[in-house]
Amino acid sequence: VCGYGDVGKGSSASLKGAGARVKVTEVDPICALQAAMDGFEVVTLEDAAPTADIVITTTGNKDVVTLDHMRSMKDMVIVGNIGHFDNEIQVASLRNLKWTNVKPQVDMIT
Repeated sequence: VCGYGDVGKGSSASLKGAGARVKVTEVDPICALQAAMDGFEVVTLEDAAPTADIVITTTGNKDVVTLDHMRSMKDMVIVGNIGHFDNEIQVASLRNLKWTNVKPQVDMIT
């Protein structure tokens, strides 16, 4: 989970409750400390991306997940945004790839 503000806290708790092993990326040291105190491993996205099954952005910041991050991810990883803005993931950098619509708001990019 990228970000440990209100949305990130709720997302992390929900994923943990569903049985996921949750890692948190957070640039603010106070929020990172809160994540650690809540029992989450705090890592960089560069370290987490290659092994993640799901990457969720919750920050409200631009370009949280970059093309370089996505290149390092394994095949079939789920990348999603539940933050306040739609620019947290560099989707435009993927426009030249093949897009297959799975259902509304869900695309598979190969």
